[in-house]
Amino acid sequence: MIKQGVIYVAVGKKSILEVNNSINSLKKNMPDIHVTVFTDELKLITNKVDSTKLLKLTNNFKLDRMKCFLQSPYKHTLYLDADTYVCADLNDLFRILKKFDFAVAQSPISYDFFLKDIPNSFHQMNCGVMLYSNSKTTTLFLKKWIKTHIKLEKSFNLPGDETSFRKTIYSSKIRFAIFPNTYNFRINTPNIIRDPLKIKIIHGHSHNIEDIHKKITKKKNTVFYIPKIKNKNIYDCIIKKI
Repeated sequence: MIKQGVIYVAVGKKSILEVNNSINSLKKNMPDIHVTVFTDELKLITNKVDSTKLLKLTNNFKLDRMKCFLQSPYKHTLYLDADTYVCADLNDLFRILKKFDFAVAQSPISYDFFLKDIPNSFHQMNCGVMLYSNSKTTTLFLKKWIKTHIKLEKSFNLPGDETSFRKTIYSSKIRFAIFPNTYNFRINTPNIIRDPLKIKIIHGHSHNIEDIHKKITKKKNTVFYIPKIKNKNIYDCIIKKI
């Protein structure tokens, strides 16, 4: 088993284009990192990928993607959404797994508070950037997440898999860490950036994600970030000094 690596899940030409761009940014900063992509279009994946796995799709992409997490070929896995842009070396992030089984960042917006058995103070996580170890504890957690998601889908019209993740991790005994939003900086919502140069991963649908990164990092002090969005695509941003 390979010690550490990054996995992606890409379905459809738009997602595959985003994944290829993300891989380019990843390899620029970590040229030796091993990369595996689960996809329905093997021939469209960049040649910088070390491994590809054919994804057999059902009518439920969220569940298809969650099942891929169980198939990671790495001892330590970093999962990245297709719409991510890696800005720096991420070896420091992998160090979390020396103490924890799982790591994730909080969501900038937490809206799924209808689960009565979970206190509102337990914030929702974002599942677009996740770090986890290959262990019995993690495998049990991922399987429980899938089962929980299936149950909640029957009861609610879930917008995504973060509601089921929140419920699963709240009731789980898995040791998990919360990493700062500099490792999962969501560009689809306004945000305060305390040190732009410390941002490691940018996350959001944008044709101009590299230009947005350059615009953010021009400032060295604390700034307020405001996205410009049209048709769900972040085409630009406003950076204001605080």
